[in-house]
Amino acid sequence: MLDFALSGIDQAVRAVRNIGQAVTDDTIKPEAAKALEPVLDTARQIAPVDRGEFRDSLAIGDQVVGEASRGRGGSIYFGPLAGKADHAWFIELGTVHMAAQPTIAPAFEQHRDMIVDILGKGAGRLILSEN
Repeated sequence: MLDFALSGIDQAVRAVRNIGQAVTDDTIKPEAAKALEPVLDTARQIAPVDRGEFRDSLAIGDQVVGEASRGRGGSIYFGPLAGKADHAWFIELGTVHMAAQPTIAPAFEQHRDMIVDILGKGAGRLILSEN
């Protein structure tokens, strides 16, 4: 005869039910900011520099060029901050008169796996601390 015991099911079910309470926009925001720091460093290193406004405008914050903070509690933005380099997206995306000089997208792509890892581990810590 084979006997076995399984324990911890109640705790696992409780943890799954609490995920929505543990991982919210507001609670994951610090992890997102931490995940974006290396992206910011890379973007600043590869940014084209004429006067340096574009490179210097890159930041992690609550506003992007031309937009006020939308009041979404957990929103975090990476890119040029409002009013710092109004031409930033022309540099990133190009225009009919100027070729694109992508900076932000390549920086994200370079660190994609690390971003997912940091956010996943952060969410895991939040879930475990809730239970």
